[in-house]
Amino acid sequence: HAEDEFYSPEELLSMILTHAKGIAESYTRQKIKDVVLTVPVFFGEAERRSLLRAAKMANLDVLQLISESLSVALNYGMFRRKEMNSTAKNLVLYDMGAQDTTVSVVSFQMIKTKERGFSETHPWLQYWAWPTIEPLEAWIYNSSCEIFLQQSSTT
Repeated sequence: HAEDEFYSPEELLSMILTHAKGIAESYTRQKIKDVVLTVPVFFGEAERRSLLRAAKMANLDVLQLISESLSVALNYGMFRRKEMNSTAKNLVLYDMGAQDTTVSVVSFQMIKTKERGFSETHPWLQYWAWPTIEPLEAWIYNSSCEIFLQQSSTT
C-alpha cells in the first residue's frame, strides 16, 4: 500500500476476518456468513463493538460474542456429555497468558426439562469468569452444535 495510506484497527481486523473466512470457505466448500467469535474475558463494550464493526465490514453476521474461556468450557462439555449426570461437576479454567491471567469456574450437569408435556434431559453449564464475574448459564446442544446463552438470574 502507499505510504500515506492508513487503516483503522477495525479495517485491519476486517482484513484478517475476510482472510479467515476465505480459508474456512475453501476448507468446507461452503459459503460462510454466520459466525460466533471469541473475545478475551477482559474485553469491554468498546472492544466488542469494534469487533462487531470489523465483522460487519467482512460481511459476517455475528450470532454471538463469547469469551475465550467460555469457548473452552463449551468445547469441554460438548465432548464429555456422556460423563455428565445430575451431580454438578465443577472445574476451574486457569489461563495465564503473556499479558493477563483469567480464572473461570465452570459447573456441568444434566438437567431435566419439561416442555409441551415432554420431559427431556440436557447438559447444562454454569460459568463465572474473573475479572468480569458475570454469571452465565447455557444449554449445550451436542447434536446441532447450537449454543443458546442467557444471563443467569442469580448473582
